[in-house]
Amino acid sequence: MGSSSRAGAGQGAPGWATPNAPPWSVLALLPRAFWPWIKNYYGYATSFLTLPLSAAATNNIAIQNDSFFVMLAATCVCASSNDLTLFAYRPATLQIFDGNSGSNFFSQAIGADEFLGDAAQPGLLAFPYVVSPGGSIQVTLTNLEPTARNYRVTFHGFKAKPNSNEDTGDMARG
Repeated sequence: MGSSSRAGAGQGAPGWATPNAPPWSVLALLPRAFWPWIKNYYGYATSFLTLPLSAAATNNIAIQNDSFFVMLAATCVCASSNDLTLFAYRPATLQIFDGNSGSNFFSQAIGADEFLGDAAQPGLLAFPYVVSPGGSIQVTLTNLEPTARNYRVTFHGFKAKPNSNEDTGDMARG
């Protein structure tokens, strides 16, 4: 019999990670406790509809209690107030606040395009950002245009759920 080399050997079922994540994998950037957890794509979104000139609005996104949210990218769609025209450039400022850690993402509001990408080129985070179950993400957006715009912001990543109660370890205790 010849040697066999199965593609994906040791990978487990789809959505599961091998305990030995390759160094190029996003898993290598996560706390080791997350590696064997079930992971499914998920996006948390919020809309700022008809945001007037120089107006700031703050929306809260509640993270579901069933799993951690691991944020990998962020996108934004900017449209006219009637949603008939999309704009590539989004003259707006952005601040993000993590309710669990009690800290802002940035030392001050930044240009939205510095962080938020679009569907063609998502804004990738330098490393995964983990939000605890039941936490919240607060998004403050200020429209700098001389006309009202609609903004839709989405945080892309995955939900991470333990495979069993034993898998939660220190992660569940915070």
